[in-house]
Amino acid sequence: MRIINTFTAALAAAIVLALVMTSVPAAAAEGWKQLDDMPFQTLGSSTAQLPDGKVFFNGGQKEGGMVNSDETWLYDPETDTWEDRSPSPWALAGASAVYMPDGNVYVFCGMDSSNQWDHGVMIYDVQEDSWTTVAYSINLGSFREAAAIDDWRILLAGGAITHPIVPEDKCMIFDTRVGDFFKAEPLPYPVGYGTLVKAGDSMYYIGGFDSIDIEVSFTVLRYDIPAGRWEVYGRMSEPHMVGDGVLADDGLVHLFGSVASFYDEEMWRALDLTDCSLKPRPAVPTKATSGAIAATSDGRVVIFGGEDHGTISREVFSLTLYEKEAWLSGTETGPGTSVRVYAQFEATSYENEGMTATAYLVRDGVTYGSCTLAAVGNGTASGLIDIPEDLAPGEYEVMVQDVDTGVGVPGTIHFDPLSLTVTGFPTPTDRMAELQEQLSQLRNELNETRAELADLQDSSDGKMDAWVGYAILALAAAAVVLLFLQVLRRRAA
Repeated sequence: MRIINTFTAALAAAIVLALVMTSVPAAAAEGWKQLDDMPFQTLGSSTAQLPDGKVFFNGGQKEGGMVNSDETWLYDPETDTWEDRSPSPWALAGASAVYMPDGNVYVFCGMDSSNQWDHGVMIYDVQEDSWTTVAYSINLGSFREAAAIDDWRILLAGGAITHPIVPEDKCMIFDTRVGDFFKAEPLPYPVGYGTLVKAGDSMYYIGGFDSIDIEVSFTVLRYDIPAGRWEVYGRMSEPHMVGDGVLADDGLVHLFGSVASFYDEEMWRALDLTDCSLKPRPAVPTKATSGAIAATSDGRVVIFGGEDHGTISREVFSLTLYEKEAWLSGTETGPGTSVRVYAQFEATSYENEGMTATAYLVRDGVTYGSCTLAAVGNGTASGLIDIPEDLAPGEYEVMVQDVDTGVGVPGTIHFDPLSLTVTGFPTPTDRMAELQEQLSQLRNELNETRAELADLQDSSDGKMDAWVGYAILALAAAAVVLLFLQVLRRRAA
């Protein structure tokens, strides 16, 4: 039985929904780049993003729908290459995978080729390329959404336990430190086949399926991590179910492959979690459903496979979401001065509503200063960061963080650290003290010269020499005073 056939009720509901909605023609798929095809052909694989940017794939149902795959692959979006890894001990489809900082990928809740889903947890060690399994007495079900809460806990929400098209509201938390499950507050209502993402201190369950109420496919639920409580968060203008999603660096959740949308249309939406609105985006060049999506560190989304008109696709496409750049007015400065920091972010599918950010002057984990950057519209943000007068010479970094463009989840945009060399030349305060001392010395010399020239006042030659001496000293004093004022202006700036 092919996985997609278990969604008969969902598809029927989607068809009814399509009858009452006006179909919107897909725009040209501008900006997308087709990459090399996937080396395998499965539907319902579990995927997880690794910290080095690679994407983990395991299992899924093979073409023909009778046998599951046990294959494991790692995809490198930087080189567009695939690496064949050790097969998993169980061949599962419809499972959920989560990478954790302990170096393992945890695979939950899949269905085997005999349509049985009462399994334990598969654990894949990425570095060792090895698998282990852990059995549990509880029925974990299948098609449940899973995502990391923090560095050691994973939330499992909704899904199917007793029957593939009968969703549940049950939730649980798997703690990797003790290797066991703990109860969590249930969802506000039964739902499955949605998308679960983390943003800040919240988890969001987006869309989903319920055979009784199609409205759930429009709804976004929020889980407050500190409080451990669920709430109905908002409503989307279009439904989403049986697709995949990822929170990308542009602050938007990109949803791909939903079966609950217009029939025979491309299935990609960009969701703004701040208000549950759907943002403009270039049309995707495939009509496949139930595929996978990942975000890259260089500002792209990559979509994989899916099913298109009964055929499992192996196609892979990528789209650049934005262009960004940060720079300094200079890479070398001294203590007591200042440096201007610039940052620019331009999305490819929407216009910024302004931009704010914070720049930090950092060395060895210690912050020595900061400033706020601001821009209007799609312009360049800038701010002036002061260099402390007592700052030791050496190599420092300026880090631009806390970026908010007015669209999407704030703080998801990251810039590479900027290098700044602080030299050891005198600070403005030191220079002012030196100039004051020079001015004092000139005054003393002027007084001494006045006394020496007093005896020459009676002769015309003496008077001339005196006037020349006065003029020279006056010019020297004026030069020192001007330099003193320039230092004061620089310090005030």
